[in-house]
Amino acid sequence: KINSVLNMVEAGVTILLSIVLCLFYGIPGILLGALITGSLRTLGYILYVYTQILQTRMIKSFIRLFLNFIFMIIIVLIPFSFETDSVLSWITLAIKVSSVTFIVIVIGNCIIDPSVTKDLITRIKYLISSQKSGLG
Repeated sequence: KINSVLNMVEAGVTILLSIVLCLFYGIPGILLGALITGSLRTLGYILYVYTQILQTRMIKSFIRLFLNFIFMIIIVLIPFSFETDSVLSWITLAIKVSSVTFIVIVIGNCIIDPSVTKDLITRIKYLISSQKSGLG
């Protein structure tokens, strides 16, 4: 029951923030409103999981979130020319931006948490080998 109340509050705040920010920033304001409320909800989930379920400290997750926020700022500051004159040029631009974003996020996270990177590589190898052997 409380989760549905939180969902309604989040939706209301998203709509309110998006309307206000839309007046100043247009469509990016709507996205910014959704980003803000989604981020707050994510922080709420982290707090809940660590305090109620895991009953451990959450500093590592907050550091990881903060560093990924820094990576996001780095990506935003990369100069891309967003001028497109056709669908093909838009697709090409989308591939470039997605590739750079993927590289920054993956390399950044590999640097800040090598143990998770090793675990991810192990899981990918397992998935590939299980598909080859017909288990997946």
